[in-house]
Amino acid sequence: MKEHKHIAEDGTIFTHAHSHTQTKNVLNRMSRLIGHMESIKKWLKAGAIAVRS
Repeated sequence: MKEHKHIAEDGTIFTHAHSHTQTKNVLNRMSRLIGHMESIKKWLKAGAIAVRS
C-alpha cells in the first residue's frame, strides 16, 4: 500500500493509504454505468425519451 497526502482548504494535511483489492470489480461496474449513460444519451438525442422541464 502506498501512502499519499491530501491537503484540506484550511491547510490541514491528511495522510492515508488505499487498498485496491477490488479495482477490477470497480472498473467493471464503472464500464457498465458508462454504457448505460451512453445509451440514455443516444435515446435523448434521437427523441426516444421525452424530457419535461
